[in-house]
Amino acid sequence: TLGMFFLMNRSPPKSTQSRSSAASDVYKRQVQKVKENGGESLIEEVKRMLDDGHHDKQRREGEAEIFKSAKKEISKEEQENELIRSLCVDLQKKSEEFGELQRKIEMTQVELSEQSKLIEQSLSLIHI
Repeated sequence: TLGMFFLMNRSPPKSTQSRSSAASDVYKRQVQKVKENGGESLIEEVKRMLDDGHHDKQRREGEAEIFKSAKKEISKEEQENELIRSLCVDLQKKSEEFGELQRKIEMTQVELSEQSKLIEQSLSLIHI
């Protein structure tokens, strides 16, 4: 029915010279058919389609806003994840540094223990 609406508003081809030409007859039959089928219902159909188009536009705009909001949230999450990754790398480095310090402390304790034994031996020799 929408096609008939557009045909109804279309003028006959400019190449048509006479009102009795075949193109003019087809056009007249189309206009008559629209009138017989209730032109007002066609207008209502077009109004409904325009209204639906408006609602679709609003829905698409709403979806676009949701998409923008989700994209911002994803961006925030990505930034937070990057910060977490960076902190994990720092923590790993600190853990390695801590492990190295622990090994140094253990070596120092061993050395102190050995030196303590040597001192005790020296003292025991002096007392003899």
